[in-house]
Amino acid sequence: MTYINLTGHEVHELDSNIRIEPSDTVIRAQCRTTKYVNEDGITCHKSHVTRLSAQLPEPQDGVIYIVSALALNGIPDERIDVVAPKQVERFANGKIRGCRGFRHK
Repeated sequence: MTYINLTGHEVHELDSNIRIEPSDTVIRAQCRTTKYVNEDGITCHKSHVTRLSAQLPEPQDGVIYIVSALALNGIPDERIDVVAPKQVERFANGKIRGCRGFRHK
């Protein structure tokens, strides 16, 4: 399996200890946020992905594309070849250590 990292930073999958360097293409989500107040008076925000910053590459046999969790929300459901890091772990200073697998939309 070939992984193409579209996040803009290294992805380290901790269970397999695989490190996937970023590609030249970065896909970010561009969002619209809706603000509302719920019945308890708490202000809530909901983000909707309105578009992606770059076009997602066409599907290829044996290729999995990695995007951010937010960008994954803007990917069509039928694109099962696109995943986001799952169960992100951080160091004590807050810096991301890596993830435990990937998730589909």
